[in-house]
Amino acid sequence: MLFFLPESPRWLMFRDRETDALAALAKLRQSEQASPAVQEEYKEYKDSIEAERQIGTASWSELRRPGIFNRLVLGVVLQFFQQWTGINAVMYYSSSLFIGMGIPKATATTVNVVVQALVNVLFTLPGMYLIERAGRKKLLVWGGLGMAAFMWGLVLFVNLFASNLPVPSPISRKAWRFTGNAKTFSILAAICMNAIPSVGPH
Repeated sequence: MLFFLPESPRWLMFRDRETDALAALAKLRQSEQASPAVQEEYKEYKDSIEAERQIGTASWSELRRPGIFNRLVLGVVLQFFQQWTGINAVMYYSSSLFIGMGIPKATATTVNVVVQALVNVLFTLPGMYLIERAGRKKLLVWGGLGMAAFMWGLVLFVNLFASNLPVPSPISRKAWRFTGNAKTFSILAAICMNAIPSVGPH
């Protein structure tokens, strides 16, 4: 499908192909080239590009500047630790562990898929709110410590009770404790490790 799309009007204008840019923009907007809306957007692109040319082009060497380099490193590290927290393993294997502890398959799937999706959405929002109130550093430190504690809880739980799996029905307290532990870990991950890397370092 990509082959049927018109070239970017902005890209064409950067290369001084203004006639082609106007035609591409009109095609994208499904309108005539003389349309006021197309002409207005075309003028905005043109003014923006001229302003950028006056400022000058950026170079890769600017990433080495102290203020920019620090933010670049922080952004990369945050994205790395977002994946390294173990949240993907918890999300992927929780369903199997729930089933192994005696939770019916349908319930385990619902808890792992539906509830996990709700946790990710609902608890990322307070994280976004708290970033400017509590600060990124506090959220990362306390959220990280909480995640570490609950991750150790998950590890200990699986190792201590692995020999007793599956737990017979009705669902035991151990199974519900594990579920609560896993979801608390996910909540903390959503609040601190979903929100902060998304908006980047301050």
